[in-house]
Amino acid sequence: MPSDLRPGPDSAPVDELASAEATLGALQHVLHPISRDELSKRTPCTEYDVAQLTDHLLNSITVIGGAVGATFPDHDTDDSIERQVIGAARPALDAWHRRGLDGAVTVGINEVPAKFAAGVLSIEFLVHAWDYATATERDMDVADSLTEYVLGLATKIITPAGPRDCRVCGSGPPYLTIRRCSIGWSPSPAALRPVPLRWVPASLARRTIYRS
Repeated sequence: MPSDLRPGPDSAPVDELASAEATLGALQHVLHPISRDELSKRTPCTEYDVAQLTDHLLNSITVIGGAVGATFPDHDTDDSIERQVIGAARPALDAWHRRGLDGAVTVGINEVPAKFAAGVLSIEFLVHAWDYATATERDMDVADSLTEYVLGLATKIITPAGPRDCRVCGSGPPYLTIRRCSIGWSPSPAALRPVPLRWVPASLARRTIYRS
């Protein structure tokens, strides 16, 4: 008999799309209070202020969403950061839900497993949520089960055998050091920088994702 039970709020996502939805929710919570007065604040991405980080994130969303036929509204830079990002992320995720996670998709110049590409959305949403929160001096509250799941995606997606521009720089306790993945659409600077996942559970509290 099918169970009527639904995953609780602290349950791990059931797949990459559930994870993308959950991390988008975390990102939207951080974006909601950001005002235009904060656009010039520097983020932990040393090359980006808040406005530039938004352009970078929108590019990632439109490329990954475009890989599955998403269509996007005109981009209005006068909109709030929240409206800009959600306005792109919602049609991207809707297109992914229609397509599903089977098979492969072409992202940029690479053909990759659909689960791989969908998984990148969670990494983009959650790590950049941390960037925005840090830049604007706001807190994040993310379930341990979600951060564990996204870290698991990162360790699968960003591997020595991954696309060009992806490699593991080093790993093992007490740190997990990973170079951020570029799937062929916007080459990243060579410099690596640490992004501490400070909202992770105690078991991962000393781990750091390194990304360019």
